[in-house]
Amino acid sequence: MQFLPHGTLLEVADGEGRRLLVRSVDPVEAETGDWVRIEGIFVPEVNVEDATLYDVLAAERIVRRGAPRFLDLM
Repeated sequence: MQFLPHGTLLEVADGEGRRLLVRSVDPVEAETGDWVRIEGIFVPEVNVEDATLYDVLAAERIVRRGAPRFLDLM
């Protein structure tokens, strides 16, 4: 997780190592290892400070959640 002057940039990964960059304007209360639910819009390009990032989820809401009951169901 990286805190920026105008938001937060975090990397979300699943158990198999697939990763997704998430940009949030609101403060994020999640810590490393927490399960989260993210609602937002997947955008092809985002400018963060002086860098351009591609394929980023622009989060409208991030909520801490508990782990699913049946973790290895699928």
